[in-house]
Amino acid sequence: MPDVGVAVVCSVCGLMKKPIGRDAGPEGGFCDWECPGYYLPPLPGDLWPGESRKDFGYPRKPLEV
Repeated sequence: MPDVGVAVVCSVCGLMKKPIGRDAGPEGGFCDWECPGYYLPPLPGDLWPGESRKDFGYPRKPLEV
């Protein structure tokens, strides 16, 4: 996974995919696990766009899909 988050757009709904395991907040507006395209390639990472691994501050577990 990259050290800085990048935006990933869902090919099914056209929304930006929220990072895996992260909360998008009550506003919504992001593709998430309820969309059939969320787990299709390209997969989202675990960081928000522009967020660095250092900003996040927690080690990540390998993605298991």
